[in-house]
Amino acid sequence: MKEKKKIVFFILSLTKGGAEHVISNMANDYFADRYDVTIITCMKAPVEYSIRDDVTILTLDDKEAEAKEGMGKRFLRRRRRLCKVLCELKPEIVISFLPEPNFICLSLRKKLKIPMIISVRNDPKKEYAGKVRTILMKHFYPKADGYVFQTGQAKEYFNFSKHIQEKSTIIMNPLANEYLKAEPDFETKRNSHTIINVGRLENQKDQKTLIQAFSNVADKYPEWKLNIYGEGTLRNDLQKQIDECGCTGKITLCGNTNEMREVMQNSAVFVLSSLYEGMPNVMLEAMSMGMAVVATDCPCGGPATLLANKEAGLLVPVRDVEALEQALCKVLGNQELREQYGRNAVNIKEEHIPEKIYGVWDELVIKTIGIGKR
Repeated sequence: MKEKKKIVFFILSLTKGGAEHVISNMANDYFADRYDVTIITCMKAPVEYSIRDDVTILTLDDKEAEAKEGMGKRFLRRRRRLCKVLCELKPEIVISFLPEPNFICLSLRKKLKIPMIISVRNDPKKEYAGKVRTILMKHFYPKADGYVFQTGQAKEYFNFSKHIQEKSTIIMNPLANEYLKAEPDFETKRNSHTIINVGRLENQKDQKTLIQAFSNVADKYPEWKLNIYGEGTLRNDLQKQIDECGCTGKITLCGNTNEMREVMQNSAVFVLSSLYEGMPNVMLEAMSMGMAVVATDCPCGGPATLLANKEAGLLVPVRDVEALEQALCKVLGNQELREQYGRNAVNIKEEHIPEKIYGVWDELVIKTIGIGKR
């Protein structure tokens, strides 16, 4: 039997998150059948995704507290440990996600001579807003052999480098098989009066604007309720806002759940209120479950890409309470429109079939291995 080539995925952790979700699915559903896969994480943290037994997981930090060290000390320590691990593994290629892992692995590109692909998973204007990150990005990123972006907007940010533009590939996120195979229950949705929002309770997700907008129309649609799923540092602030606007019982902070597919099956409208996103997996999943969508037209273009030419929902400007109110009224007040949006949304599955998307990744890997060793 032919020996499998070795491939390394490098990321901060395997706790819940969009990039982490994509890596776990890629490894489990495709790459582990074709490659000897190792996932290297920076942080010592719980693995919150189920990973196949034949996929090796290694962690650079020895203690959870090491993640809180200063950036310089943390960078050098992780760089030293990553260099040792890669020298031992001798992989054919490294695929890195997110800024800090990207900086670390690319700092070793010349020394190790291992082809490297980096992937940008969020709005680069936010990811590289600080002076230090901007300097590191402009110094290290042109050293990669390949680049994966989720949207054209994200790719355009790096137009300072001809090399990056020439070596870039835009690859959409795959839809998890559990959602791909699920059949939306439109009869249940007709009788549902539940709106859901899913995301960390942090500034980026801007549940504050959503709570304000819903509270302004709640009396007009008394049968409707808003359930917000996720945890974060703003929980107490958001609960105070809910109480002060008189929506206790109408708006609920539900925390995390492992039953999101069932939640989506039993809910009618999905709202994404974020200030910025990459390609939001949760919005893709909601659409696949036949949910009508109201989403902010946030950078770097993920929601707009998912809704393009699908007539599956409405886009509103970020932080615009009035526009969000109007969109909610349009959707909540028209059951036929909600169902039309939901039925159109399901067509998103055709563009996000995992095998097709993993195949594009694999083509890029094969091409990069072939030309990257220099």
